[in-house]
Amino acid sequence: MKNIAVLLVLICASGSLAAQDALLRDPTRPPGWQEMPVDISGEGGPRLEILWRKGEKRLATISGMQLAVGEEVDGLRLLSIGDGEVTVENAQGQQVLRLASEVDDDWRTGEKR
Repeated sequence: MKNIAVLLVLICASGSLAAQDALLRDPTRPPGWQEMPVDISGEGGPRLEILWRKGEKRLATISGMQLAVGEEVDGLRLLSIGDGEVTVENAQGQQVLRLASEVDDDWRTGEKR
């Protein structure tokens, strides 16, 4: 009987922890973020926000969407990532997007400039 009670407590605790983990995974995201429509057109077209790396993979955040070279979102395809700029393509053709301001660190290596 004691073993069954311990087992029930462990099952209840693990379910509660799993629920908390799901709720606390990323507290900065608004509720229902998965259902939000993707709109990269916005005012003035797509905007390059940040260039970064995930391991060896180079990525760009464009109007809130994270893209690697070759990926496409809402008709916008990321063609290349350069130093402080990216080249994208959509129905209107190719376009170069540049970062709005310089930063003190080299985004590729993390070294100070």
